[in-house]
Amino acid sequence: VNQRMSGDGLDAIRALGKLGADRGIDSLQRFGYLQRAGLAYLATPLGRSRVQRNPDVDLIDELDHGGWLTRFRRLGGAIGAPARLDGLLHRLEDSLFELARSAGSAGPVQRCLAVLGECQRYLARSPAARESCPPVPALGEEWVARANDGSPEFLIAAGLASLRGRTPVGDAGGEVPKSRIVLATAEYMAPIRDGRSRSWSDGSNHRVVWSGGPLGQNLGRMMVRRMLDQNELRLAELPLRSVFQNDALLSSNWLQHPEWDRRVSQLIEGLALVRRFPIHHGTENAMSNPIPAAFALLKAFFVPDGQLVRVVPLRSSGIDGELLPQPAEIVRLLRADQRDRAVAMAVRILRSRGFTAPRVVPLTATGSGPRLLGALMVPITDGSLRKLLNSLFEDEASRSTPANSTH
Repeated sequence: VNQRMSGDGLDAIRALGKLGADRGIDSLQRFGYLQRAGLAYLATPLGRSRVQRNPDVDLIDELDHGGWLTRFRRLGGAIGAPARLDGLLHRLEDSLFELARSAGSAGPVQRCLAVLGECQRYLARSPAARESCPPVPALGEEWVARANDGSPEFLIAAGLASLRGRTPVGDAGGEVPKSRIVLATAEYMAPIRDGRSRSWSDGSNHRVVWSGGPLGQNLGRMMVRRMLDQNELRLAELPLRSVFQNDALLSSNWLQHPEWDRRVSQLIEGLALVRRFPIHHGTENAMSNPIPAAFALLKAFFVPDGQLVRVVPLRSSGIDGELLPQPAEIVRLLRADQRDRAVAMAVRILRSRGFTAPRVVPLTATGSGPRLLGALMVPITDGSLRKLLNSLFEDEASRSTPANSTH
């Protein structure tokens, strides 16, 4: 692979997935040499793989950037390596073998992403390991495209993993200021510096808030940290931008399916390794349950101002600056599971900003406060946001918004 000799079984199966079929090889038989007693070894068959051109093998090449895969395997295979690291390495190699054998199936790509996310978490928490191995390289959008099985858990995880902020970087001679992407979700999971290639950050790890705890708690901490970073970097809007957007019905349905959390947690850490996501606009599922009014009302506070302005243009007599304030207190109340107080505060703010907000908002089927906060963070399309707002507000501007506004 990559113009070098195959050094082990993984190298061999990667090479076969690229060139084996062209060279007339139809299958590969793996053997493991197991020590029985003393110095007696037994060659044990570990399975036969049919050789075919497999585009998914190309995904593994991205792990060679900076020698990451070799260095991680060396770290995990060293004498005296911790049992957890040794087990993680075996799981990674097994997932890579499965990926190299299975062409066109989303499952192996997802499982590989999940293990890579665990590798990143292990390295992030071990200063000694970070000295020997760099972060997992930034992955390309093909990982997302090939892992996308259309399941709600995947779409939710991809939406959350793709969250970003945008900041101006100067004025180019009176032209529209250029911008750069900041505050990727990966930065809240590991102390990384995201330049041309990823490296470990030498500074404070204050941005890293992700742990092995419940998903709702992790998302709540990330939301709080994002708002602090927005203020620190003087961003004009909440850093909740994404090109990977879904219909709001997906987030709403998540509130009624806490069993999805486990798989979302497994996928989000691996998907956060992706640097650039493909554009995705979810489609409405007519069989979904109605969206709770509390979710619809609160969602207006959890979209970037740029998106909110596209959907509800500022009136000529409207407010200068931000359309809605940063929802710091609403976030605090949701994290404390005080949903009724969070909704009441949202209603007061909306009324003060000229919206005709409903006086009573039922909380039926909204789930716990922390899970509701997590669902509110999932990016949605302009069309979906417009439907939410039109379902609650009688604001003249929202009624006059053209139905075919740009998504």
